Amino acid sequence: MCNYNFKLPVEPVTLFQMFRQQIVDHGGMVSGELPSVSVSVPTQVGRVEGKCQLLDDAMVNIQITKKPDLVTCNMVRDNLVAYLTEAVKAYSAQTTTAA
Repeated sequence: MCNYNFKLPVEPVTLFQMFRQQIVDHGGMVSGELPSVSVSVPTQVGRVEGKCQLLDDAMVNIQITKKPDLVTCNMVRDNLVAYLTEAVKAYSAQTTTAA
C-alpha cells in the first residue's frame, strides 16, 4: 500500500518512545518493541495499520498495510510527519531540561 523511509535526527530508541506516546495520545495503539513494531491509528473513516522497522540508527521504514480507501498515502505521510515532529520536539525539550 504505502511505504515510507524517514531519516531520524536523534537517537531512535528514546525518540520511538515519544513517537509511541504521540500515537497513543491520538487514540492509536502500538505493539512490540524496536526494531519492529505494529501501529494502528483511528481515522474518521476507519483504522490505518502498519509496521515500523528500524533499519539502522538513523533510518526507520514505515509500511502501511491497511487503510480506508478515502485515506491517501499522502494523508498518512503527513500525519506520520506530524507525529515524528512532535516526538522530536519532546525529545529536544527533554534533552535541554536534562542538560
